Amino acid sequence: MDLKPLQAGTARPAPTVAARDLPALLESWRVGDILQATVVGRGERGSLLLNIQGALLEAARPPNLPFRPGERLPVQILAREPQLELRLLAPPAQAIDPARVQQALRETLPRQLPLPPLLANLALARREGENLPLPREVLPLLQDLWLSLASRDALSQPQRLAQAMRASGPFLEAALAASLQGEAVRPGADLRGQLLRLAAVLQRHLPGPAPMPSGTPASDYPALRSPPATPPPPPAPANPWAANGAAAHAQHHDGVRGTPAAQPPAPPSLANAARPEAAVADLLRQVEGAIARAHSHALHALHAQAEGRPLWAMELPIRHGAGVDLFDLRIEEETRQHDAPAHARRWSVRLAFELEGLGPVTAIISLQNEAVATRFWTERSETARLFNHWLDTLGSRLRQAGLNVGALECRCGPPPDDGGEPPPLLREEA
Repeated sequence: MDLKPLQAGTARPAPTVAARDLPALLESWRVGDILQATVVGRGERGSLLLNIQGALLEAARPPNLPFRPGERLPVQILAREPQLELRLLAPPAQAIDPARVQQALRETLPRQLPLPPLLANLALARREGENLPLPREVLPLLQDLWLSLASRDALSQPQRLAQAMRASGPFLEAALAASLQGEAVRPGADLRGQLLRLAAVLQRHLPGPAPMPSGTPASDYPALRSPPATPPPPPAPANPWAANGAAAHAQHHDGVRGTPAAQPPAPPSLANAARPEAAVADLLRQVEGAIARAHSHALHALHAQAEGRPLWAMELPIRHGAGVDLFDLRIEEETRQHDAPAHARRWSVRLAFELEGLGPVTAIISLQNEAVATRFWTERSETARLFNHWLDTLGSRLRQAGLNVGALECRCGPPPDDGGEPPPLLREEA
């Protein structure tokens, strides 16, 4: 976009930078600087009016995108002479239609499956890949998928933790969009992207109709071509919390605010597979269910964005020894008044997991203005005693990180409701 100061006489709101100070402001900008531009409106002949650091500028050749007044856009300075030239780093956010999001959830949620069975088969393929009745070209993909999972030791580094969260699956579309904008991202390392490639290979080895001709939209995503086979009913849960969670899931179809739930490890189903066709079909069903699950997490975030509040939902599979631990988490900004100051913003992380010997555990971490509070709920009393024994150490580590520590406690019992009852996806009328 080529920019210039507005010409005299052009109808415009009052700038916050005086005309005499504008040359000095423009002189302070350097090539490569990234600035925030606010859309003011449209000018004559389709130009775009922008407010950048209080200076009102006119873009004579804006991209053909639906800019809205008040929208903030990241831009980068490409050149200063002979005319100021900017590059738009991210397109304007499109309006989100809640009805379309709910329709997508209706189509996705019945197809999703929990991850533990797939993760168990992944660990089994790591140990006994050559002995499993799977096509040879599938084994390297399973190996790559295993190695792409973050290890427990690596996640002690904040950067590696952030990287694992970005690659957990719900953010695949964002990574693809960023790569199109020239950013240095690796969408190929995304968990959902790898599952899509694995599903494409498995689909070719599944007996059935001939594949669709190349070039059709569905051929690009063969795993999404048709719904997976109906999964068998889940086994009876080992604890009453899981039973309550399963009932809520059946009633609300996970809604649009899937509450994290601890998921126990599952046995590898491929250990009992005798025929290659059955092994491929079973693995494909689990892979497609995992793809749909990551997609539903992305839709949860879209619905929250339509409501005007940030929310991210994801599941993190973490390698630990010869197995995989699964952490189900949700990060969101809690409801606050629109006129509340920035320091009043309150964030919460709700985390659920089930590690060997601990049983189901739920943690809720709240952060507001550098003050953190952490509460745990466990099913087993011995786990609660163990956590309480180490709470002082946790508080010390949090203070070393520069945080003000508030409540630190662990209770034995079910966690509190998140207070966000999702609207039903199916509406019935008599």
